[in-house]
Amino acid sequence: MRDMKYYQYRQEELAEYIWKHGFQSTYVSYELKLVALYIANKYSLSEGEVAASLQEFLQRVDPEYTKNKWCVRLFQATKSVAQKRAALLQCDSIKMYNSEYLYVNSLSLDNELKKVVWTMMVQKKLDKYSYETQYETPYTIFSYTNNKRRLTALPRIAGIKKKTGFDLGIDVLHPLIESGLLEVVHTKGDPFKINFADQIVFEGKEIITVRDYEHIGLYWDFLCGEPVGFCEVCDFPFTKKAKGRTRKYCDYHAEKHSLGDSETDQVCIDCGKTFTRSTHAAMQIRCPACQKEHRRHR
Repeated sequence: MRDMKYYQYRQEELAEYIWKHGFQSTYVSYELKLVALYIANKYSLSEGEVAASLQEFLQRVDPEYTKNKWCVRLFQATKSVAQKRAALLQCDSIKMYNSEYLYVNSLSLDNELKKVVWTMMVQKKLDKYSYETQYETPYTIFSYTNNKRRLTALPRIAGIKKKTGFDLGIDVLHPLIESGLLEVVHTKGDPFKINFADQIVFEGKEIITVRDYEHIGLYWDFLCGEPVGFCEVCDFPFTKKAKGRTRKYCDYHAEKHSLGDSETDQVCIDCGKTFTRSTHAAMQIRCPACQKEHRRHR
């Protein structure tokens, strides 16, 4: 399974994985709600049928399942199906257009800051998709969030080179404000007004398709002629090495390919249920839930 960041805009894919393999993190309430939405949409279930299916799911993944243990979370997950924001996100790609590239490239900024503007453009398209999917109302691109986690991650996602003593405010935000691309508006949630919103378009001559939302800057590097390749399996970008063998895969698929990794079904020797294991894990004879119980009583 990929890092959880991969699933931020791929909730449907994550929900399907959880439904098949069990919980993937400590945020079980959130994951249970995803599963509830997934099975409700996929199988057209009523609220009562969702509750019954979730009970079966919990009994399958939790060897210590009791009604009292899960009743509150089960109730909340079932009720989430009827809420307005009940749609699961599944945005596999964002299209970027030639006019957007030409605009960013024309800016009087160094290339590192151009990568930041490019990254912001993609992120705002993701924001628009998320908002309109969940609320089913038009979303107007005009501001950039003050979310500390997103701001802190911006240089990494843009792939800019951090010099000694790098400061996000001084080295990134201040130059964009000085150039008029961002404007401080002193609102609580979104303090930065985006003055290049009219340059973010949704039709025209497509120049590249962004699929990896954690390395958006690599797509800019590729357009600028930098040595960037794309995975033969998932089409995610990676930086090519100057020497050595020609690389074919992203880090995730390179590891799976080197191991010759694939999956197979296995019947648990304790509960008799079928689970999925790696072909390299020949000694894995218990499902994850029974294995956890087995370790506790050794």
